[in-house]
Amino acid sequence: MQLSKPSADLKELQKQNELFKTLKADYDKSAEKLTKAQDIKQLEERALKMIEDAKTEANDIIEKSKKFVKQAQDSKAEYEELKKSIEQSKKDAEKIKADALKVKADTEAAKQEAENLKASLKAKCEESDKAKAEAKATLDELKELLVKFCGRIN
Repeated sequence: MQLSKPSADLKELQKQNELFKTLKADYDKSAEKLTKAQDIKQLEERALKMIEDAKTEANDIIEKSKKFVKQAQDSKAEYEELKKSIEQSKKDAEKIKADALKVKADTEAAKQEAENLKASLKAKCEESDKAKAEAKATLDELKELLVKFCGRIN
């Protein structure tokens, strides 16, 4: 049977028509399968591209996260160092304050002792001035007596 020319015979023409329908159905199935295969391939390519893009983005996020974690660790280390420094400064300030209070107490004690010594010396000076005045009065009396005695002798 020849399909390139329509047959003049009705039965032959019906066979040709049936054969054309079968060929057309096979062609449509093949075309549909081919289209599905192409669609599936396109979907696979898009899916692979999306997976690749997601991997790249995930790697970028991981790198940024590592960078931020390192910065946070560095900041934490700096914070801990600063905290230790502040605590040491606080201890030093408390020690200096305690030393200053001790010096103040010692100064107050020395001041009180100096005041007591001053009062004691002042009292001794007054006693000494009284003794001096008494000695002077006694000396004046002795001089007078000596002058009188000298006057009697002469």
